[in-house]
Amino acid sequence: MKASRAAARWIIGIGMLHSALFLWFGRRLLRAIAGEGFWDTIRPIQERQVVFWALLAGTFFVFLGQLALWIAKQGKALPAFLDWQLIAITLVCGILLPVSGAWLFAVPGILILLGARESTP
Repeated sequence: MKASRAAARWIIGIGMLHSALFLWFGRRLLRAIAGEGFWDTIRPIQERQVVFWALLAGTFFVFLGQLALWIAKQGKALPAFLDWQLIAITLVCGILLPVSGAWLFAVPGILILLGARESTP
């Protein structure tokens, strides 16, 4: 289960990195949103939408990683479908945006595959 735990930690790390980068690079936009009182301050401006969805995605990566870590701590291998989905997302995002952090998802995808092999008798 070491590979599954490592995969989960990678996913959490990717989520934290993703959120930290968008908090840093979107700080001007986030200050503007806060300065305008939050209510309906994202919809009209595309830059703000990008930062909002990027922060939300980073948060969900952390949630997914926490769930994966919880499963691994139960002594269970992560499901193979998660492996293939991560690899598919890596390839799609990597092709559409080659210079990005999308390639980081290949690592937990491979680790999940290795974890599934560890648990196979």
